[in-house]
Amino acid sequence: MKELLFSPFRRIAGAKALLAGFGVLLVSAFLASLFGLRYDGAIDAHFAPSGQKVPFLTSVVEQFVNIICISLFFYISALFAGAKKIRPIDMMGTISLARFPYMFLPLLNVGGFVSGLTESMLNISNEEDGLAALQDLNIIGLLVLSIPLIALVVWAIALYVNAYRVSTNLKGSKMVVSFILGLLTAEIVSLLIIRSFL
Repeated sequence: MKELLFSPFRRIAGAKALLAGFGVLLVSAFLASLFGLRYDGAIDAHFAPSGQKVPFLTSVVEQFVNIICISLFFYISALFAGAKKIRPIDMMGTISLARFPYMFLPLLNVGGFVSGLTESMLNISNEEDGLAALQDLNIIGLLVLSIPLIALVVWAIALYVNAYRVSTNLKGSKMVVSFILGLLTAEIVSLLIIRSFL
């Protein structure tokens, strides 16, 4: 069970992983459109203002930009680290599938709770307003929501690490350093693209 949750890539790779990943992409895009989530970076996601819908096509494009950026910069980073015989289809397939935990993020905003909470905090204009807002906020609800949010992000990062390791066969410090550089570069480039054009 642990292998299935954190490293399914030893069983599912190549075209099968890519096909499954595209399925995850479409379901994620649909849920993001339904519950107002923007996948606006390789590891970023933000809820839209309360009541604002995210077009399904926008969400699909965001997903593709993220997957392409992560796959591309992981591929380049791995080559610089000395990896050999990397198959692009394996890289993109495992990365697409590794985004599975992000599929559950939109569900945290059912009923617009997170969007409403964020807006309340952004509308704080001074310290007194801040204290009043904090008294009105559902602190327990916020804490409860933060647990699955952190868990989903950690799960996704763990899947990215294992996807990268399986796709490149890198180990040790070369794997760690090249993974971090690739992911940070993908995050910066995807953020710039999405925020500039979408």
